[in-house]
Amino acid sequence: MTTCSVDYFLLRSATFFAGPLRLIAFDLAEELRPIYARFGHALPDKNGDESWVLPIPATYVIDGHGTVALAFVDVDYRNRLEPSEILAALHALTKKSKQLS
Repeated sequence: MTTCSVDYFLLRSATFFAGPLRLIAFDLAEELRPIYARFGHALPDKNGDESWVLPIPATYVIDGHGTVALAFVDVDYRNRLEPSEILAALHALTKKSKQLS
């Protein structure tokens, strides 16, 4: 196993509907809402408001200058970015940072 020593911020929010993150979420179709509710997934209860909004899973690696080094967004929540790909992006940023110093 390899390690990567980097400083990072993990951005996560229970109110993911605010600001630019609203762009990576969608309103659940009206006809699906009763089905979700019937299975115990009434989104307003989960969201803490009246919205029927679902987030779209997304992963970003952003360098210290605000440049996106890696972006992954998939509407199918079952598809996630492999941790090894995130680590590779972090290693590349660390290497680039050391070369610029």
